[in-house]
Amino acid sequence: MRILYNARIHTLDPKRPLASALVIDRERILASGGDELLREFDNAEKQDMRGLVILPGLTD
Repeated sequence: MRILYNARIHTLDPKRPLASALVIDRERILASGGDELLREFDNAEKQDMRGLVILPGLTD
């Protein structure tokens, strides 16, 4: 499991269109949000995205 943080993430969710952190496990998105995810998933590998933009994609 890993957390991508310090990013500009476009979630495509109208209720929460932007996030700064994303939790991924086995190529699946588990959660999106802010710095609270760093504490909630403290055992995950962390990757600083240095402000890069992320657009989650869908794969069938």
